[in-house]
Amino acid sequence: FEEKTLTKKEVQSIPEILFEEIDEDAYILSDWGILLWNRTKADILSTRLVELPMIFFEKSFIADFKKTEKVAEKVQLQETLAKISMILLENNGNTASLKGGKAGGILYDNFTGKNSHLGHFRISQGLRVSCEVKNGNLKLRHYGEHDYVNDNP
Repeated sequence: FEEKTLTKKEVQSIPEILFEEIDEDAYILSDWGILLWNRTKADILSTRLVELPMIFFEKSFIADFKKTEKVAEKVQLQETLAKISMILLENNGNTASLKGGKAGGILYDNFTGKNSHLGHFRISQGLRVSCEVKNGNLKLRHYGEHDYVNDNP
């Protein structure tokens, strides 16, 4: 979020001290904006799932998010989902852009066998997300430890 360029419409309701104009209709967070975001993001990102372009949450995913108790894990999940959303937007929903080293450790791949229509990606060494691709969008199904997600895609 700190590096994203915002439009005039997106900053309309934000106090001017929190953003800087870098070009016509292009804004970024100011030093004060970054400071405030860094101080409050854990509270915001650990409370509820943020709506993002090309990302949809199934009830099972929402339940997994709610039962997660570690704030840092919830923040890392949401930051990774924001990154995935941006990558999908930049690549017209092509999940190939999430594979291998292209997306900085997300390592998107499809399951094998009877669940080969479903995908999965990593949040950290031990945390995974299962999903289904529909029209270039990701429908997130489950979130949690590696074995939990792999056993319940």
